Amino acid sequence: MNKNLFFALMVAGTLSFCACGGDEPGNGGEWTPPTPIVSPYLVELSNTNFEDGLEGWTIKNYHNGAKTTVEVVDGQGVKDSKAVKIQQWPEDGKCCVAVERKLTGLEPDQMYRMTARLRYSDIYEGCGAVIFSPNSDQYWNSSKYNSGTDLENWKTATVDFLSDDNGEATICCALGFWQGGLANGGRSSGTVYYDNVQVVKVSNEMYMQESEHMRIWIEPSKVTTSDTNVLKWLEQVDGMYEAYADLIGAVPHEGRKLGILTTRGMYAGYWALAGYPILWGANGKAQEDHFNELAELGTISFGLMHEVGHVFNLNYTYNGTRYYSNWNWNDEMFANFRMHYGLEKTGAKVYMTPEGESEAQLFTGAEILNFYKYSYDLTLPTGKLNDNGIHYLLASFSTSIGWEPYKRTFREITTKSCPASNKYKKFEYFVNTLSKHATDVHGVHYDILNNMIPDDVRAAVKKQLE
Repeated sequence: MNKNLFFALMVAGTLSFCACGGDEPGNGGEWTPPTPIVSPYLVELSNTNFEDGLEGWTIKNYHNGAKTTVEVVDGQGVKDSKAVKIQQWPEDGKCCVAVERKLTGLEPDQMYRMTARLRYSDIYEGCGAVIFSPNSDQYWNSSKYNSGTDLENWKTATVDFLSDDNGEATICCALGFWQGGLANGGRSSGTVYYDNVQVVKVSNEMYMQESEHMRIWIEPSKVTTSDTNVLKWLEQVDGMYEAYADLIGAVPHEGRKLGILTTRGMYAGYWALAGYPILWGANGKAQEDHFNELAELGTISFGLMHEVGHVFNLNYTYNGTRYYSNWNWNDEMFANFRMHYGLEKTGAKVYMTPEGESEAQLFTGAEILNFYKYSYDLTLPTGKLNDNGIHYLLASFSTSIGWEPYKRTFREITTKSCPASNKYKKFEYFVNTLSKHATDVHGVHYDILNNMIPDDVRAAVKKQLE
């Protein structure tokens, strides 16, 4: 909420309270409580406390919900009110079952915050009691996972989410997560009670800034540098975005601004996750470390630029052009490859520890090639060139042929389906396409695969990819 507006409302509320002071209990009159202040950012929703049963909500069976009990129960909510209860017995297997509702009339492409009160029991696996907004542009966004047993204390679950271009979104209170697999096993059994759901448009709950191509929503306590430094950093990120687009020849998410959102809901083992928005885990010191390093060294964040690189792995139709990703045998490597080009184009800095070394080093612009050379030199003698070593090999040709053949290569291979089936054949497809465009650009025949990659290096690549 705007601080001045908040202050004005507080003053108004205080004055009205004082004006009816003579009606307080003990002063000879009937006391009338002051009118509560309602946030102008609150989304008005009916039956958020389940006092009218499941009116406005639907039961969603995401996984194995045939025997899951979903019911509204009396006396089990906050202050003995009603609550919705979701229960799955362990012998019936793990599930993801939710009560959900579709929100309409929101501001398009705007960040909102959902909260819900919850308590739970006998949850020992998976994501447990969790709230989320299912979205194919960001599969993994959710509240913190809740497991174990805690029926004595009501906790507040929180998740931030973006509305779509139509001003719509779906919110879920669930047992288990809608995505299984990577997300801590995803599905769960046990019992959870939910009450008092609320949705607000995100305002001063988060530190927010935006630039030409980016928007950020950061937990305020994590921002340890000045607005000036943050805005300078976003200018650099804009330059990286434009470099990625220059290399690939297209932009993700229909060209809308990309988002970076800090969240405490990310599952263990992930520092950040690509998507719309990019999720940046706030459970540790990632943000403080980044902003401190930004202030001291002017770095751009290798990890976040890696995630932006992932977002440029296009696989959709935009403006009538179909973009393919089936040429791509390893997007962990190619996310870094896009970043590599961005660093060369912008001269931005990253602070990283090369493979085999114990101390971090500062790499500025084109110096990033040296970072990957450490991996190349370390793993080639083993006869199996690792992914960072392959990155170095592919990027090293730019010193002789320039970057224009790469740009033409990406424009070709992303706009037609790849004929190769396995990883090494895709490597050959990429390199041979690069040779073709290097020949066209320079007017000299190039056969990079056979003339610029020694036999032992080609064998080491093949061993890694096969």
